[in-house]
Amino acid sequence: MLKKIVYWLQGQPSRRGNHDNGSESRALPYIFCAHTVLSFVTVFALVGCDYIWPDPYQIWNEEVKLNDGRTVVVEQKKLLEGHIAREDWLTITLPELGKGKIVWHERLTPMVVNIDQGRLYVIGRPSTIVEFREYKKPKPIYIAFVWGGGSWSRVAFDDIPESIRNTNMYIEDSVPSGTKYINLEDKKKQLEDAEYGGWMKKISRDSPSFDY
Repeated sequence: MLKKIVYWLQGQPSRRGNHDNGSESRALPYIFCAHTVLSFVTVFALVGCDYIWPDPYQIWNEEVKLNDGRTVVVEQKKLLEGHIAREDWLTITLPELGKGKIVWHERLTPMVVNIDQGRLYVIGRPSTIVEFREYKKPKPIYIAFVWGGGSWSRVAFDDIPESIRNTNMYIEDSVPSGTKYINLEDKKKQLEDAEYGGWMKKISRDSPSFDY
């Protein structure tokens, strides 16, 4: 049967079919039907694949307000599993730290990107118990890094400067589909939303724990 459909699509009779005009005329409706069915199948496959297997990555640019009053734009890229962030990349450019781009990559959701006494810090949190265990069950759950000497170093919780403990990054693990830019106003609305707990808005010892 499949071979017959192929012959019809090619405008050729099947190897077993007759070659008279009447046979070819009777085949025309089948050719039309075959084209129509295959067209629907192709469209469904293209749309369906995008729906069932969406791109697991989200990339957007985000305005970030620093302690010194500057607003810089940071590129954020996330690897998602559903709506859960599994990996995150930040690309940061600050003239005082050199001409190149600084990339932070961890299995954490970033909460803070800020400067204290000329040093660049990123503070993140685990999205699930999987990352919590991977980072040795930190208590409080926040994990901080400082940039220096061309690489990132982990910072103990007590060594996180008080001046950078307020969240200034997008709170959710993911952004709405199609979002390419997050501005300060978008994040202000989040910080004013009671739906988000205080531990998501400020780095403190009163964070919940995944250790259950």
